[in-house]
Amino acid sequence: MITKNRQNVCFVFLTAVALLWAMCLPGAAQDTASVLAAGPVAPAVVRIAPERGEELRVDAAMVLYFSAEMNRDSVEHAVQLSPEVPLRFEWLDGRTLRVLPSTAWSRDAEYALTVATTARDLMGLPFAESVTFRVRTVGYLEVTQSAPADGS
Repeated sequence: MITKNRQNVCFVFLTAVALLWAMCLPGAAQDTASVLAAGPVAPAVVRIAPERGEELRVDAAMVLYFSAEMNRDSVEHAVQLSPEVPLRFEWLDGRTLRVLPSTAWSRDAEYALTVATTARDLMGLPFAESVTFRVRTVGYLEVTQSAPADGS
């Protein structure tokens, strides 16, 4: 596991290399100044599965994709689900988290998953604001038409 000090050194080195490379591009003097003024960027959720409008299968996971490598413990403590359900977490890598219930999701239910501002990346930067995603699970099968129609 990489130590915090080594991570900071790597971050500073990579930032310096990126800035030096950027300074070689046309119009770099103005662009470099704006990059330096911006400072570090807070981590965020950049994508969630299922996507908006898609239903969640009762045996599937919600998957969160982050913009940066995350501090796993802080994220797991920052995730809240309403209605409250015991959750388990599976990290696919430092930026991808699968969120699953301890048992199956309820059918035809709406869940609100919130990631609070206490979630931090590996550099220690917190979320700028909490973010909430709403997901609906698949419902029950319904008969909508029968053949032959009644009275045929």
